[in-house]
Amino acid sequence: TDCVFEQDSTSYAGTDPLNSGLICIAGGSVTIKSTEFKNYKFGSEASIILLYQEDPAIKYQNELFITSSSSFENITQSGDQCLGGTAIRGYTVTSDNKFQIDSNTLFKSCISQNGDGGAINLVCKGQWGFIIDTVTFDTCYGKNGGAIYFDFIELFTLINFTNCVFVDCNATNGGSGGALWGSYAASAVTGIDDTTFTRCSCQQEGNGGAFAFIQVNEWSGVNMTRCTFTECATLAGLESQNFGWGGGIFMDIKHSALFQERCFNFLDLVFANCDAAGQGKNIHICTTDIPRIRNDITSNFRITVTAAPDLYTNPDYYQDYMAILDTDVELGTNDENVHKA
Repeated sequence: TDCVFEQDSTSYAGTDPLNSGLICIAGGSVTIKSTEFKNYKFGSEASIILLYQEDPAIKYQNELFITSSSSFENITQSGDQCLGGTAIRGYTVTSDNKFQIDSNTLFKSCISQNGDGGAINLVCKGQWGFIIDTVTFDTCYGKNGGAIYFDFIELFTLINFTNCVFVDCNATNGGSGGALWGSYAASAVTGIDDTTFTRCSCQQEGNGGAFAFIQVNEWSGVNMTRCTFTECATLAGLESQNFGWGGGIFMDIKHSALFQERCFNFLDLVFANCDAAGQGKNIHICTTDIPRIRNDITSNFRITVTAAPDLYTNPDYYQDYMAILDTDVELGTNDENVHKA
């Protein structure tokens, strides 16, 4: 509580990064309140906080609570094979873990040179409960997920984002998800409410200027309500002009007769001046069945956009909301014949 952690100024000014982090949680609970972490240069495998699973056979819990205007600023990670998550990185395989960040916590200039998740990288194979409430991510860079990278491998996981701000976050090196990247399996479901994304971007061959997610099966997915996307974009690539889909959101979903209603609802969204170097200025969907997903969206109002009541009938929106069959994805083509409104 009420602490300041900062790399020694002489060491920070030098050329050799730190090769170990500050806090390792390997079974136990840590609460951080009103604490600053700033000005750290790490090597490719180090982070401020590491959630660690030493022995998969031992069933212990990891709990992390960060609150009361704590901050992580100017944290970098460099090297040939960065692991990502300059502030928080973890891999766990146990159940009943807890993770909560709230109360105006700030992640600013958290940058991984080529790792996934500029600020946070979590790979979870077990039951987790995540709450991220009233948190700001400012100018965070990572390959997939400029600010956050989540890979939920199995079992039930519930993640809730509320009242968060993502601004000027970028996916680098042709990665996807300028602010968020997520892969969801089993019964992993993310809820994102009352959250803003401003000037977040990725570059071809990446997709999802602000948010990119992969739905591994029909029981996982994302629900989003009252979120705003302003000037988010997929940018033209320097070498490749393939992909670049979904200036605001890119989603790869497994839509079938088993598709769960709780896994796909995007309601009362706002898009302002979003753009895509490829297709779908606001939203782009990769799906196994375009007619089925189109019917489900239009009949059951799976996607609603504020001030656009005629979203599905007005041709002015043709370039804003697009879809492609999963069998046409591999080449990354932007041929209009394979992208459908």
